[in-house]
Amino acid sequence: MGWLFKRSKKWYVGYYQNGRRVHKVVGTSKRLAGDVLKDIEGKQVRGELMDIREIKSINFDDFALQYLERFGVNKAESTRAHDQIKVDKHLIPFFGKRPLKQITAKDIEEYKAHRAACRQKNGKQIQKSTVNRELDLLKSLLARAVEWGYLKSSPSQGVRKFRIDEKEPVFLTLAQGAIVLQAATGQMRGFIAVGINAGLRKGEMFSLVWDDLDFERKELRVRKSKGKTFRVIPMNAALIDILGRHPRHIRSPYVFHNHDGTPWHDVRKGFEAALKTAGVRRIRIHDMRHTFVSNLVMQGVDLNAVKKLAGHQDITTTMKYAHLAPGHLKDSVERLTWKSEDLDVGQASHAAP
Repeated sequence: MGWLFKRSKKWYVGYYQNGRRVHKVVGTSKRLAGDVLKDIEGKQVRGELMDIREIKSINFDDFALQYLERFGVNKAESTRAHDQIKVDKHLIPFFGKRPLKQITAKDIEEYKAHRAACRQKNGKQIQKSTVNRELDLLKSLLARAVEWGYLKSSPSQGVRKFRIDEKEPVFLTLAQGAIVLQAATGQMRGFIAVGINAGLRKGEMFSLVWDDLDFERKELRVRKSKGKTFRVIPMNAALIDILGRHPRHIRSPYVFHNHDGTPWHDVRKGFEAALKTAGVRRIRIHDMRHTFVSNLVMQGVDLNAVKKLAGHQDITTTMKYAHLAPGHLKDSVERLTWKSEDLDVGQASHAAP
């Protein structure tokens, strides 16, 4: 929408073009100014109005690589690695050398449908949450293209992600956790202890160094976390005892290390072997974090305290576990007390049906 205004007996038209305010003098006639404004607005709708800035031309594949180089530095190393895989394996093979400014919302919808129909190596269909993460990356990429002068506007606007049914977190009970700790040996015992007693993410555990552990203050510091935030987690007696006997590498600062001192990277097989030995159902490494949060809530710990311990950026993430709080729902419905003695017969007969 544009506007008219008068200054020093002359009429001007004003409008926005690519986020910038433009003013043009028309003359002394308000009617003429109105006609000019209508013409400008019509040209904007039809895309005929000349752009204030020159839109640079670039193919999708070239811009995607430029995005990873320029914008990727703002992200965590693990996130950059995952973005690189999404770009190389999925986005570039689909959009290829297509000029960036020719990509439409329809193209993005087709990509969404294409990926949702794909199957993994094991034959299972790609999860919708996986496609949503790829769409998040694509939307971020196109938003940067607008900022850097390659697009007038992002074609991803209006493209919706898949709706995901909320699933109940998978976790071990306190009894199951104790059994797994007893069955685990070596570094894996310490790894599981940190997972269920401190709730660290997998990457946070892999990057954990001995300087992050303060046995005198009984504190564990998470320095390399999601969102580049810093948090301190108190260590309970069980965790202090296990880490106090944890095997150390003579030259490596990492708590969980390989023979050459490098940090652990993929210990899924060893983790699953410990679960099998304990006779406990198979869970993911990340489910140890769910175990930590779920059992805190079940023990009646305040949700705000749980949020800080878990390092959640938003309380809504913590609220997903609220149903586990003892008596959380039962206490709520018990407050509905219907007392017939509070209403006499005359009032009851005039009550609404």
